[in-house]
Amino acid sequence: MKILNFKSKLIFTITLVLVNIILYPILVTAQTNSHEDDFPAAPDTGTPVGTSTPGGSRPNTNCPETKSPLRALIANNGKDFTVAEYPHLLFNVPFTEKKISNIEFVLKDPAELKTVYRTAIKLKGKPGIMKVSIPQQSQYALKANKDYRWNLILYCLGNKTDEPDQVLTGWIRRIPTTSQLTTQEYQSYIENNIWYDGISLLAQNYFANPENSKLKVDWNNLSKSLKWGNLDNKGFAEIVLVEPEE
Repeated sequence: MKILNFKSKLIFTITLVLVNIILYPILVTAQTNSHEDDFPAAPDTGTPVGTSTPGGSRPNTNCPETKSPLRALIANNGKDFTVAEYPHLLFNVPFTEKKISNIEFVLKDPAELKTVYRTAIKLKGKPGIMKVSIPQQSQYALKANKDYRWNLILYCLGNKTDEPDQVLTGWIRRIPTTSQLTTQEYQSYIENNIWYDGISLLAQNYFANPENSKLKVDWNNLSKSLKWGNLDNKGFAEIVLVEPEE
């Protein structure tokens, strides 16, 4: 009886191994295909990762070469949060107004497949850090615990096609505020992964007080830690927003 039981166990073990070997490629294929979505599902701990620099710009771009790239000033680490209904988003724009024909900003709700906010942007004057603020109107308010996807679309002068020269993509999630953020200091926001608000507040303070050594050090350290590269533009760029579309 013991020999018979041993043989039965051995046969069951071999059968189980063979089933796993046969099914494993199928399971791997199914897992791979499940991620082929236009709007990837956000992980439980944060937002999806976007393209904070225009690595996917088309080869025959009309944009001139610059020392620093068009860049979204975000962490892009899956934890780009805000506590604001109407947040500010910052972008390093290295081009002058004479080199750009059009910039467009679009905020979408992927879950409902709809555009929340859309506006065209005109640069005025020198390059700099461009601040895009979501208008404080109820139809544009970000809902708590939802992921929104934004696109910054840029057409450089000389582009005669419908295809943009450079495109940035990112995600933002509004989370409920906590008692830890009552001081509204940029350090508190950054420590709690409230990157959009922390970066925006630090930039606002630094550009208003460029001679403040602590703000300068904090801004440079943040730029280095988030690998923004050489941000040689100082201050906010002057922009004009075209009437937003609903």
